[in-house]
Amino acid sequence: MDRSPDLTLTAIPGIPLVSAGDSVVGLILSALSAESQTLCCGDVLVIAQKIVSKSEGR
Repeated sequence: MDRSPDLTLTAIPGIPLVSAGDSVVGLILSALSAESQTLCCGDVLVIAQKIVSKSEGR
């Protein structure tokens, strides 16, 4: 029997409220760094459209 790959869901703590002009990538990387976490090849990030829209001023 084949084993399914592991799936882990982790929220990134420490992401502040997003304002127009904020770099979503920068906020995520800063929050990861503050938690001593890194991304690995194959990791998938799911980002809410709301924070993307807020960073774009919409």
